[in-house]
Amino acid sequence: MDWTAKGGGHDAKLSLDWKSLTSRAAITVPQKGPLAGRIALDATDLNDLATFMGFAMGGSLHATGDLGGQGGKQSATLRLNANALKLESVTVGAAAIDGTIADALGAPRIDARLNARDFAAAGITGSAAGALNGALDKLALSLTGDLKDAQGQPAHVTAAALADVPKSQLQLNQLAADWRGENIALAGPAKFDLANGAAVDRLALKGAGGEIVVQGRALPKLALTASAENIELASFRSFAPQLGAEGTLSAHAQLTGTIAAPFGTVALNGKELRVAGYSRRLAPAALEAQAQLHGTAAQVHAKLSAGESVAMTLDGSAPLSAAQALDLRVAGSGDLSLLNPLLTAAGRQAKGRITLDGSVAGTMAAPRLSGTATLKGAEYQDAVQGLRIQDVAADLKADNGVIRIVKLDGKAGPGSIGGGGTLDTTAPGWPADLAITLRNARPIVSDMMTASLTGDLALKGEALRALTLSGKLEVPKAEINIPDSFPPEVRTLNIRRRGQKPPPPPPATTSLALDLAVATTGPVIVRGHGIDADLGGELTLKGSSGAPQVGGGFQMQRGTLTVAGQVLSFTTGKVSFDGSGVRSRLDPTLNFVAETSSGGVTATLTVGGYASAPKITLSSSPQLPQDEILAHLLFQQSSKQLTPLQMAQIAQALASLSGISNGFDPVASIRGGLGLDRLAVSGGSGVTTGTTVEAGKYVFRNIYVGAKQGLSGGTQAQVQIDITRNLKAEATISAGTSATATQGAGAQDTGGTLGLSYQFEY
Repeated sequence: MDWTAKGGGHDAKLSLDWKSLTSRAAITVPQKGPLAGRIALDATDLNDLATFMGFAMGGSLHATGDLGGQGGKQSATLRLNANALKLESVTVGAAAIDGTIADALGAPRIDARLNARDFAAAGITGSAAGALNGALDKLALSLTGDLKDAQGQPAHVTAAALADVPKSQLQLNQLAADWRGENIALAGPAKFDLANGAAVDRLALKGAGGEIVVQGRALPKLALTASAENIELASFRSFAPQLGAEGTLSAHAQLTGTIAAPFGTVALNGKELRVAGYSRRLAPAALEAQAQLHGTAAQVHAKLSAGESVAMTLDGSAPLSAAQALDLRVAGSGDLSLLNPLLTAAGRQAKGRITLDGSVAGTMAAPRLSGTATLKGAEYQDAVQGLRIQDVAADLKADNGVIRIVKLDGKAGPGSIGGGGTLDTTAPGWPADLAITLRNARPIVSDMMTASLTGDLALKGEALRALTLSGKLEVPKAEINIPDSFPPEVRTLNIRRRGQKPPPPPPATTSLALDLAVATTGPVIVRGHGIDADLGGELTLKGSSGAPQVGGGFQMQRGTLTVAGQVLSFTTGKVSFDGSGVRSRLDPTLNFVAETSSGGVTATLTVGGYASAPKITLSSSPQLPQDEILAHLLFQQSSKQLTPLQMAQIAQALASLSGISNGFDPVASIRGGLGLDRLAVSGGSGVTTGTTVEAGKYVFRNIYVGAKQGLSGGTQAQVQIDITRNLKAEATISAGTSATATQGAGAQDTGGTLGLSYQFEY
């Protein structure tokens, strides 16, 4: 520091350097009159000042101050620029202050501008500009802000006020905000007195179709009245689109005491309350609630009604501090169908009626439930997974925070689902111990799969953290249908305005840990796309419901594939479940193989992929063209030896397997018109020589009756019985004009022959 006498005054020079902080000052101090000079401050890293300020800081700062005088009065000019500013959790990309103070030591008059851009605080981002102008007793303030909320939705705010700094008073003259398409505006000037706490003289805001009015003192003691009239809930739909609430709310409060211990009354009324998606045939809800505040607790009475759908009451004492105890009682009944607007978007639906009669004790941090809950005539459906449980009835009893399922019964197809257990809401994590029984239950019924289940399951763990579903299931019967085609899907159009960020992803759902063993005790039938197969086996489910790990599968016991009027027998087959699928639902994977050998060629047809989108591939050894492979598969001979009608069947089969067929199949049309299961044209064998026509029908599931006629004469009747997977019995009766070796040349067979054979297949 350098202090030098000059004339009747002094010149002062000051230099300060510490870490990234640099300060320079050159000031002239006259014997009489205002100061003159400049002060400059530079800090390239404000974090160096965090030790002195007591909170985290960051960024850089450059500031200058010019001192001068006009008319013998002291004045000052300030210019400040900050970049990458950080103060605790608030960040500012760039900030600037530019202003002057006239008559700083007498009657100060301020003229200043403030600009801040790229700031972020509590999820709010944007830019703002403000101004101060006038004397301290009539200081005009203005503020504008262009903001975005945490979801990137825009908001615009403007405000103007007149402050009397010596008296600590503020008159708010303008306030307008536009956020997500909703507007709120000041109805008239509002006066605030901050001299002895905080008081307001009629703050009235218009918005959401209604008006909010606050008047009185908040600090140091309460003497406050507040009201909200006819607030339309539809105005908040952009903030909670999943609810889409409708109706109006009104509230009134008259308070005394202190903020920490208020006394007075609060009343809340709701009319015509609905949620988007509800049928207009359902009566809207009405809410009436009153609370008498007594310092540390409130005596509450509330009633919610909606025609015959809902009738609920809440009475008792609610604490106004964490240390006070709860003493509330809830009673009434409600229709579960009221939840459907929230469930329908995910393809789910519920109905039934629940009746409650209980109490809540303990504290807000550790509430304890007691009472009963009864569920009658309930039903739950999940159209995506094909899940449906009907006639659900349940009785629950809560005792000091421990909830016990006394009874749980339901129907799933021809079978039943039951269960019981406990849930302890008083222990950390809410330990659960539930048992679930299934007896020939058919909860899964869809175009894709139908399954009956029998077994005992256990659901254990902590409801708020991790649960494990374990046990053994038997499958008495299941059917997997492979559709020929699917209807076009309805796509969800995610519409958003230009420049806006996409909405956040939906919250992750809770997954269950799995430890299940599934075994078949009856057939698992796979049909469709020409496939008719029986399977059986075992599989295990580990991992979680969100990412299951499936082991084992169902092995084929018997199976055929009908292609172009020909029936192929599968040699091997397996159905597995990988927990995914092309349509994000329960979708088994297939691996069926049909194989034949003829003329030194081994031809193979494989059905793979998901049941909802099977993939059929052809291969051979040695490798042949696709039509040649089909000729060996269907007719056990080269395509060069096929008749024209057989070649047409090959072409139709190729079109069908490739998915480009228009559905026209002349042989299939004739077969369907005659009510036959098999109609085929092939090369003759045995008593029938040359080209033959075969027709037949399964009179029972495992009994086939048919006939084969050669175009040049000779007829063979056939009966085939599938005894087991590896044992078949076949009887044939032949009659015709063909010569036989035992009768000699020229002899005619006029009576025919009878043959009986057994085939063992491994």
